[in-house]
Amino acid sequence: MRNGRIQRDRHFRRVGAGEFELNVTEYLEWLREEKDARKLPFLERVSRSIEDGDKRFVKAVTEARAKAPPPAPAPTTTTKRRPKLIPIAVWAEETFGEYAPHRHTLLSWVKAGKIYPMPTKVGRSYFCSPDAEYFDPVVQKIRRMTGGSR
Repeated sequence: MRNGRIQRDRHFRRVGAGEFELNVTEYLEWLREEKDARKLPFLERVSRSIEDGDKRFVKAVTEARAKAPPPAPAPTTTTKRRPKLIPIAVWAEETFGEYAPHRHTLLSWVKAGKIYPMPTKVGRSYFCSPDAEYFDPVVQKIRRMTGGSR
């Protein structure tokens, strides 16, 4: 058996009919090497197996390359990225313009859950998504009960 595992005439030998003799020092050295190899990162173990010519890994890699879709071309257009979070004062200015509510009103809206998606507190300031909306759950519930449109 020589597949990287235990090997005849190195780790053990056949003495008689069904009897084997174990070379303890070689066997313990082999166990230590196996244990050290298992501690390596997965990618390093795979690359070592490929370098050693392990047919299972070479076959798996070639099959994976054959099945993999071709790489997508890099995007050529540059799109302006919107910030993920903005301060609620900036959001209010963008949403309501010159009629933006006072900062105390904005804080009460945040605490009452009237801005959706919910703003996040970072430090001592609240930040929300640029596409957040004012949402009054009581008004929405009344509109649903009365069948009114938005």
